[in-house]
Amino acid sequence: MSILSWLGLKRGKSEAPAVDPAQIDRIAAAMQALEPEVARYVAAFAYLLSRVAYADGVISRVETNRMNSILRDFSDLTLGQADLALQLTRHETFSADASVHRQVSAIFARLSTEKQREDLLGCLYAVAAADEVVHGVEDETVMAIGEEIGLPNEFVQKVREAYARFLKV
Repeated sequence: MSILSWLGLKRGKSEAPAVDPAQIDRIAAAMQALEPEVARYVAAFAYLLSRVAYADGVISRVETNRMNSILRDFSDLTLGQADLALQLTRHETFSADASVHRQVSAIFARLSTEKQREDLLGCLYAVAAADEVVHGVEDETVMAIGEEIGLPNEFVQKVREAYARFLKV
């Protein structure tokens, strides 16, 4: 089972699994301590972090480290659990299309509070700026996610302004 399947999103029958089934077993075991809705929230959160990190086609080591730190700060996952969650979501992000991205955003919006959605936006910009440059495609991805999770444009622009020194658009 993939993270997307676990979130209730189906993959085409012809698509090969994105990750080794043993990885899925490890992440499932690691997240068993979490209630199902919390685990889905964490998975969607990790997916959206990975989506921004991969927006420019590469996830750097510094972005990976920032995502790992953020995921641990915003969940009860251990370092190993956060690593596994990010490994799985990175694989899913590489192969997903725009409709899947929007569906994961919708799931996150449904599972989160307004405060959690606002916090996520700051985390997304923190990942994009991890290498001290927010490329145009990363900025566009963060703004799209902000819209997809229902944040007002004024709020998105306010958070964006905090990262203005890193913007390279």
